[in-house]
Amino acid sequence: MREPPPRYVKREGSPRAKETVNDVLKKEKESYNSEEKNDKGK
Repeated sequence: MREPPPRYVKREGSPRAKETVNDVLKKEKESYNSEEKNDKGK
């Protein structure tokens, strides 16, 4: 059985789900920041 999407679980107040959402957001932010740095280096 597949896990529900993190946002859906987060609404139920599960701390692990909140961690998952934060981890995903952090990864997205890091990848975005590294992409920005690459653009500035061109």
